[in-house]
Amino acid sequence: MKIVIDKEEMEISREEIEEHIQELQKLQQQALLKGYTRAAERYRQIIARLLAVRDFFDSNLDAESSETDKAMRYVFSSERLTGFYRYLMTDGENEKYCYGTGIIDNANNNVVVTNILTPKMSEQSPVSVRGDVDSIREVLTYLSQFDHTIVVQCHKHPGYGASSTQPSGIDIRNHRDWESYYPLIGVIFVRNGFFRFFSAGK
Repeated sequence: MKIVIDKEEMEISREEIEEHIQELQKLQQQALLKGYTRAAERYRQIIARLLAVRDFFDSNLDAESSETDKAMRYVFSSERLTGFYRYLMTDGENEKYCYGTGIIDNANNNVVVTNILTPKMSEQSPVSVRGDVDSIREVLTYLSQFDHTIVVQCHKHPGYGASSTQPSGIDIRNHRDWESYYPLIGVIFVRNGFFRFFSAGK
C-alpha cells in the first residue's frame, strides 16, 4: 500500500505532533515527581506512539527530498543553444532535427551538453520530418566508440511564438521511445527564437 501525504498538511501535522509530545512529556515528568507511576507509564506509551508517527512523517519528507535531488539538470551554454538554433533554421520552412551529446556528471546529477550531432534527413516538409536510418546508425556507432550517448534531441516547428513550441502527440511518443534508451531531454525551436524544453509526459 502506498501512502500519499500532502506536503503542506504534513508540515502542519508535524508541528502539532511536536507540541503534543512536549505537553505529554511535561505531564509525564509531573506524574513521576508525584509518584503516579501508572499515569506516567500511560503518558510514556502515548509519547512513543506520537514519536513513531513523527518519524513516519520525517521519513516521507526525506524520501521526497531524495527523489527531487535525483532529478538530472541539463546545462546548455548560450553558444550551444545558438548553434542548435542556427542549424535547425536552415532548409527553409521544412522541419528538421538534430541530436546533442555531452558530459554526464552522475555525482552532481548534471548533464552538460557539448556537441551537436547532425544525421541526414530522409523526408522533410513544413509539418513533419524523418531521419535517415543509416545516418542515425552512423551517429550512434560513432558515439559508442567513445562510450558517449545522446543527451538532447532538438527539432524545429513551424509557426512563431511560444505557443508554437508545444510538443505534439507525435513528439511525445517519439521522445518517450528515445527516453527508454537514452537520458535525453527534448528542445523545440521556432524561427523567431522561442524554444521549449520538454520530456515525455511533462
